Parts: sequence; C-alpha cells; structure tokens
Amino acid sequence: MEISTLLPAAALVVMLIGGTFLIIMWAREESAKSLTAPFYERATPGDYRVVLESPGRRKSAVMRLVRQARPNVSLKEALGAVEHPPAVIAERISQADAEHLVALLTEKGARARVERVE
Repeated sequence: MEISTLLPAAALVVMLIGGTFLIIMWAREESAKSLTAPFYERATPGDYRVVLESPGRRKSAVMRLVRQARPNVSLKEALGAVEHPPAVIAERISQADAEHLVALLTEKGARARVERVE
C-alpha cells in the first residue's frame, strides 16, 4: 500500500477519535450540572427576596432557573412568572443567596432585583 492512500484514512480516524472525546467531555459536564442540588435546597433562610423584572431573550433558560429557585413550581407557573413580570422568584433567602440568584438570572439575560422582606 502506498503511504498517500493511508494518510486520509489516518486523518479520518484521528478526527473521529477527537470528536468522540469532545462529545464525552461535553456529556460529562452536562451530567455534572444536573447532579447539583436545586437552588432552593442550597439557599439559607433570610429576609430577602428576588423579583424578576424582565426575562430578556432567553426565556427558557430563565424558566429553568425559576424552577430551581422555587420548590414545587409547575411548568405553567414558571411560564406565568417569566411572561408576566414583575414576579417574586425566591423569598425568605439570605442576601448572599439572593445576590447570587440575581447574578445567575443576569447571566441568562434577565433583569432582577433584590428586595428586603418586611
């Protein structure tokens, strides 16, 4: 066999192995994300709440965060909160957790604020 005919086949094998490796790494990262506890289970009690002012363009990503922040919220309730702001996303949490949730929402393109519960 000539070396010129083996080079394309070898390149194809290297590309397939590299692509498979990338897919495995991506799947591993995604599964690690799903294993983290929902936000409401990690949040510490406090006197603050997070109010969603605007969901931005990535409504589905914001809906996922809403469902993580509120226990036992249905998909319909999360959709209502996202489509009809202002809506309370999390209540009676610490200031640090509230600011963290606002940062997560901002990262997804939403606008939210922290309020002190009275």
